[in-house]
Amino acid sequence: MTKDIMEHLWSGAFERREAVELSPLAVILSTLLAAPMVCFASAAPNSDAAPFALYAGTEIMPGATLADVLFQEFDIDLGDDVVIYIEPRAMGEAEHYSSDALGLSLGNILVNLAGTPKIDASAADVARAVAHRQTAHRLAQVHVQ
Repeated sequence: MTKDIMEHLWSGAFERREAVELSPLAVILSTLLAAPMVCFASAAPNSDAAPFALYAGTEIMPGATLADVLFQEFDIDLGDDVVIYIEPRAMGEAEHYSSDALGLSLGNILVNLAGTPKIDASAADVARAVAHRQTAHRLAQVHVQ
């Protein structure tokens, strides 16, 4: 991913998004995060690219963080705790959005920012795990009483 970021930055494929240009996903993400967020759109030829976010303090090449590179390329001075959100340009230009797709993208971004490994499980698997945990919790409460 960091190699892709560098290629896009140096090819001129990134453009900064202003508040009035944010996609619904960017707006939702910014309301959920306590950290400040800076948004970019990528004009990369791969229109199937998924939106993603990372902290500006992420080292994207030896000895250089994303904040360092953005300062050089865009003259933007950012702290390491700023979230950098990058989405395909088409997301900001779309007229219709799927709530399922927005939810999936949002979940993936939040999991990535939290540093939690992705779980490759179906919704049914997750529901069974939650039900099992709730049952175990109830049994533990009964046993304690």
